Amino acid sequence: MEYQKPLITIIMPVRDRDRIVPRTLHSFAMQTLRPLHFILVDNGSTDNTTEILCKWKSDHESDTFRVDIVHESKPGASAARNKGLENVKTEYVMFFDSDDEMRPDHLKRITDTLTARPDTDILRWDVAIMDPDGWMNVKSQHWHDEMQLHLMHGTLATQRWVARTELVRKTGGWDTSLPNWNDLELGCRMLCTDGIKIRKLHGEPTVVIHPCDDSITGTSYSSRADGHRMALDRIDSILTDTARSEYLSTVSAKRAIAAGNYRKEGDRENASAMLQQAKKGHTLKERLALSAIYTSVRLFGHGGASLALFFFGKKAPKS
Repeated sequence: MEYQKPLITIIMPVRDRDRIVPRTLHSFAMQTLRPLHFILVDNGSTDNTTEILCKWKSDHESDTFRVDIVHESKPGASAARNKGLENVKTEYVMFFDSDDEMRPDHLKRITDTLTARPDTDILRWDVAIMDPDGWMNVKSQHWHDEMQLHLMHGTLATQRWVARTELVRKTGGWDTSLPNWNDLELGCRMLCTDGIKIRKLHGEPTVVIHPCDDSITGTSYSSRADGHRMALDRIDSILTDTARSEYLSTVSAKRAIAAGNYRKEGDRENASAMLQQAKKGHTLKERLALSAIYTSVRLFGHGGASLALFFFGKKAPKS
């Protein structure tokens, strides 16, 4: 079978999601754009996931809808994503999670934008988060500095961007040593690349995220505290090595926000340790600002990112 070549390859890792993944696969099949290429990475499933993937491929594959199923025995979504990345031959690549869905025009909007603006290295977009009661909350943030925006709000979280395949490969792909916040760390590495052009796709969100307890990100902060520390330590090193130390205070603010979330969940030990690390090496004025960020999140569950950008955000360049 000879396939037309699409502009983007979509990679989805999946493990033991036989009850959830059909919703995501259905959203793939409903895309209005053709041609398309999907790489589904089975990460050692022990339920019926593999059979579901194979049947879906058999039912939907055509000369304009290519589906590859590959296998990665090393556990972890990052290893699975890297396995998929090895098989990409298109100019752009994007990643998707097996518990979320995309609206029918999602990939068409992306491709139309990339075609119209071919100098784009990273294109990002807003997402909607659906709560257990079926209400959707649009996750949209605005700030003039992409690095600070990503550090505070995860604007390059897994389902929120497409990038040149070569850029993702050049920056090292996904860090398999990080158990979580690996998308925060990868986003920082990509943003530290000199001369990249990043744009935002405006309009109503066409990705819907469905949080669940067994998702990669999960619903609890404190249960993943060790992974947060590892990722933030790694980001500190990246920023230092690439001479972007002006963002280190923003990372400290991220630590203060995490500490506030831990404490809000009742985890005093992790909250105290993270807040102490956040304040290390800062002036008295900066430590007071970090305490304010922590307290806002601890008491109200929000407001930390806005305070962080107020205290530590870079000023917008003059027009």
